[in-house]
Amino acid sequence: PGDVRDLAEIQEKLLAKNSAATQERVKFGRGGLLDIELAVQCVCLVSGVFPTAPSITSSIQTIIESGKVERDQWQKLVNNYVKLRVFEQLEILGISSNTSTQEMLLENDALLQAVDPRRNRG
Repeated sequence: PGDVRDLAEIQEKLLAKNSAATQERVKFGRGGLLDIELAVQCVCLVSGVFPTAPSITSSIQTIIESGKVERDQWQKLVNNYVKLRVFEQLEILGISSNTSTQEMLLENDALLQAVDPRRNRG
């Protein structure tokens, strides 16, 4: 659908505004915060599940409760999202663990490959 393509364009524009170094960070890297946030919006558009609260964690919980998605994958994603928010703050303070962050981004990327309609066009 056009709305899904719009999300892909939004992501491309946001990434284009950030330098290559910034894209490695928690917010803009593959499997990062932006990737998860746009996947949530995409699933809402595709599934017709619209959260009543504005936060991403609340949105993911609403998606899970709808029964239209694989519960375990999305629960893992919401847990990782919360951890990434902590990593983001630690990164800002200059005390982050690049190894832990990179491992989580890779795990999220694999989870998103399975659950994000923008990625599994098949």
